[in-house]
Amino acid sequence: MNTIDILTEAIKEKKVVEFNYKWEGIRKWNPHAIYKHGNTENIILDLYQVSWYSSTYEKIPWWREFSIENISSVNILNETFNVNDWYNTNSDRYKNSIIKI
Repeated sequence: MNTIDILTEAIKEKKVVEFNYKWEGIRKWNPHAIYKHGNTENIILDLYQVSWYSSTYEKIPWWREFSIENISSVNILNETFNVNDWYNTNSDRYKNSIIKI
């Protein structure tokens, strides 16, 4: 399976994932949506970071968005998550969604 397939499965099952982003180290995430950014072919993953540190945000846990092309070593964990209260499945950002909760 490729990265999008693995993350799609995790979103459908509301499973926690771990992966490496831009070689910054493995971290745990709650994936909520995959979508195309605007009119580009850039595919984005929206997720909630639940472990480690963040190089751009001071508080963890917190929302993050990542380009799929920079994600590697994805593993679905045997751990489920609840949809975050701040998540809005009807947000305009998901109008080009591939999958969303």
